[in-house]
Amino acid sequence: MKRSFPKEFFSLLSAAWNILIFYLILICGGAFVFHIEGLKNSNGSFGDCLYTAFTTSFTIGYGDMTPNGTLGRVTAIVLAIVGMLFVGIIIGASIKALERCK
Repeated sequence: MKRSFPKEFFSLLSAAWNILIFYLILICGGAFVFHIEGLKNSNGSFGDCLYTAFTTSFTIGYGDMTPNGTLGRVTAIVLAIVGMLFVGIIIGASIKALERCK
């Protein structure tokens, strides 16, 4: 007998993959900013650069830590755009999965 998974399972799996890809992009963005900006500053740690990547991607932007160089600022802009896109995709996929579960 062939066993099949319900469509809701694949919708939830799709949302989970989107979240995983989003966090991997954030970690890579934080590592890139650390490589560019953190090594120049004596007090810039990887955690600070990761914090900056997360707050930028969720468009929170506290302003307590900002990249100083041009390439770091361009990376922050890209992270903000990617963050807005992925948050929309994740929310849409989650709502679609929840609607199918009704």
